[in-house]
Amino acid sequence: MSSTAADMAAYMRMHLNRGTLDGATILEESTWETMSEPLFWHGDQTRANAHGFWTNSFNGHEVLEHGGSINGFKSIMSLVPELGLGIFVSTNSGSGSALRTLPRRIVQEFFPQAVAPLPAPPADFAERAQRYTGEFLDTRRTEKRFEKLRGSYRTIEVSNTADGYLVVSSKGKGKKYVEVSDDTFKSLVDGSVIQFAGDHGDRAEWLYVGSSGAYERPTLLEQRFSLFVPVGLGLLSGIAVLAILARRIWQRALPLLGTQDKISVGLVGAAAASWLAVVASFSYATGQYSSGATSAFNLWPSAAMLGTFYLLILATLLSLAGAAATFVAWRSGRSADQTLAVCTRAASCFFLTMIVALYVWNVYRIAG
Repeated sequence: MSSTAADMAAYMRMHLNRGTLDGATILEESTWETMSEPLFWHGDQTRANAHGFWTNSFNGHEVLEHGGSINGFKSIMSLVPELGLGIFVSTNSGSGSALRTLPRRIVQEFFPQAVAPLPAPPADFAERAQRYTGEFLDTRRTEKRFEKLRGSYRTIEVSNTADGYLVVSSKGKGKKYVEVSDDTFKSLVDGSVIQFAGDHGDRAEWLYVGSSGAYERPTLLEQRFSLFVPVGLGLLSGIAVLAILARRIWQRALPLLGTQDKISVGLVGAAAASWLAVVASFSYATGQYSSGATSAFNLWPSAAMLGTFYLLILATLLSLAGAAATFVAWRSGRSADQTLAVCTRAASCFFLTMIVALYVWNVYRIAG
């Protein structure tokens, strides 16, 4: 939804008046009551989703709210019906997330209530903390297309302190929590509740945050290292092949190689150069999107990203051909340049592993 601050003020007044605005009935009162009723809970101790709203609590005051963001904007609308208060915050900056805490801070400042103190951390918590610590992956992500890679960054890191608290961190910012009951923790900062559930071996499988956040422990293939390690090894081995190949050309030693070895080295070297070109092109294309030079919403894939896709296909075909030629050269007998032969074989293996990893992570679906 796109709107103005003035229109959002009218929208909030309508909700605070239980469906009416300036004498006109916009929603039947029964409809408004249904919209504000809790609809779904992830955990029995977490806040609920209502119909179109998240439920929350600011200092003991019940809140209906919803927020949103898109490139360049961060917004939040908070309604506190018992106070007749509505607050709408919108920032024209991707770094405006901090201002989304403004509604809570206003209520805490001008409508304070006595809140029961939080309990001290249990003495044995450090022994049990491993059940909760580790990385959790947001379930709000795609698995079917190229955006799977971006979804892998939607993570929360949970750690524990020596004095018995949990620290939940996202994008470099952490918040302390204390255990209040089995698998349930409350924030020392704002009193919000998180809850763990399920069993992943001897560790919790699920983490529920607020009224809408559900996180799960990632499997081995859902962790970013399952892509970055094969890609890193492939690129390093390719650079090694190119470096040795350049040295042999400088030394004029290539004529000593047999025909099979020359074909193998040539194809693997071309594949290595192509993979480096893929990385350079991908970096340039993603830089266009992040800088705003190209709109990811109106133009996908861009010409640069489409060029990256074609380079990716070229590198893949050269790698497959190079692997086949390397196998034939290996079967034909000992190479005249054993060092170059070993590096070529290793690079071929790493390229094949990298291709599998790129396929699993949907990188080949850049173009659709």
